[in-house]
Amino acid sequence: HQISVLKKQMEDRSFDLETLESDAYAMESSALEMSKITYDDITFVITALLNQKPVSVDEQGTFQPTNPEEKMSKNDLTHEIKFAMSMGLAKAGEVRHFIENNAKVNFPDVPNRIKAALNHEYKRLVSNGVRGDELFNSLYTFSHQDSPNPSRQLAGLAVLCYFFLTCDIFEP
Repeated sequence: HQISVLKKQMEDRSFDLETLESDAYAMESSALEMSKITYDDITFVITALLNQKPVSVDEQGTFQPTNPEEKMSKNDLTHEIKFAMSMGLAKAGEVRHFIENNAKVNFPDVPNRIKAALNHEYKRLVSNGVRGDELFNSLYTFSHQDSPNPSRQLAGLAVLCYFFLTCDIFEP
C-alpha cells in the first residue's frame, strides 16, 4: 500500500514539474518577444486607444507613483501577474518617451486621451464587479484591442504597465 501511495505522489510531482517547465518556457518566450517590440507596435496600441470614443478625463488629482509590488498587492494582483508586469515595466521608459514626444510634437492631449480611454474601461469593468487578475487581464486585452499579433499584444502590455506605474489606472 505504501508503494502505491508513493507511486501516486511521484506521478503528481511529475505532473507539477512538467507544468512548471511549460510555464517557464512560455515566460521565457514572452520575455524574448518583449525585447523585440518596436515603435510601430507601440504606435498601433496608442492609436487604437486614441481612437476610442471620446471620454472626459476626470480630475482625480495626481499621485506619486508607488512601489509596483505594493500597488499590485493593494489591487489584489497575484504572482501570476507579476511576471507580465515586470515585462511590461521593462518597456515603460520607451512608452513614456513615445507619449511625451507625441505630446510635444503632434498632439498635446495624447497622454490625457490615453489615460481617459484606460480609465473609462477600468471604471466600466470595476462597476461590473471585475477585480484582481481578471481586471488586469481585461485591461490588457483592451489595451492591445484584442490584436492577434504577439508584438502588438506585448506593446499593449507595455502601455498598460506604464499607466499602472504612473498611477493613472488602478488604485494608487
